[in-house]
Amino acid sequence: MTELKCPMYKECPFFNDVLPDMPSTSNLMKKNYCDGDFKRCARHMVTTTVGKEHVQKTLFPSNVEEASQIIANHKNE
Repeated sequence: MTELKCPMYKECPFFNDVLPDMPSTSNLMKKNYCDGDFKRCARHMVTTTVGKEHVQKTLFPSNVEEASQIIANHKNE
């Protein structure tokens, strides 16, 4: 059985309304990433690859390019 919700959604600052002034955008991203294909989420990628301490508060779920850069930088340490 496929997990339908990101296992980290309860503790993820993005899921818990980092975008309080943009509820429509926030809800759409939550639907697409947190409740959908969460393995495409940039925040999830960084957390599971190099650790949640490397997830920047401003990292949007859709910013895979930035996530890849964060991962590359920390893998080279």
